[in-house]
Amino acid sequence: MRGLLSGGGGRPRLSRIVLAWSAVGVGALALSLGTNCLRPVPRGLHVSAGIVRQSREYQQQVRDNAALAAELAFLRSDEGTRWAAWRYLGMVEPGWQVGRTVESGPASVAPKTRPRRVQEWIRREGEARARQVRDVGETLATYLGRRSLNPAATTSNAGAPQVSKTGSDGLAGAAAGDGQPTDGNYY
Repeated sequence: MRGLLSGGGGRPRLSRIVLAWSAVGVGALALSLGTNCLRPVPRGLHVSAGIVRQSREYQQQVRDNAALAAELAFLRSDEGTRWAAWRYLGMVEPGWQVGRTVESGPASVAPKTRPRRVQEWIRREGEARARQVRDVGETLATYLGRRSLNPAATTSNAGAPQVSKTGSDGLAGAAAGDGQPTDGNYY
């Protein structure tokens, strides 16, 4: 017994055996629970991702509010009022002349666009990829139990019509027997 506990004689120590069997027991217990012990992990990840997303949205909202407060302070000033009257109402101070400056230069070049057939091909490919992604999503939803299978699936292999040896299919003149050629040649 002493040799068993001390690990002498080439045998594993008793503590290692107990540890190994304990690990097997914990694994069996986890599997017997239907892996319900692992469900909080993805839920926790989802909640933490939501918290991070909302924190970022909040910080963006704070920046937007600060920018709007600065714009409001500018518009309340005399210079801001003049600028707003000019910009939004088209009004100018007395003595000013309203006009538009147009720079003359080379004729404007039409922007390069793709030919219509290339645009159609890109659109079709995009729709095909989107359809594939939707199909994968539906398949995953079905496997995860969030959606039931489609019971009204159509069959693509319709049954063949019944064939008769004596029907109008041209087999009426065939010799009776096992259907093998009588000349001894088997294909």
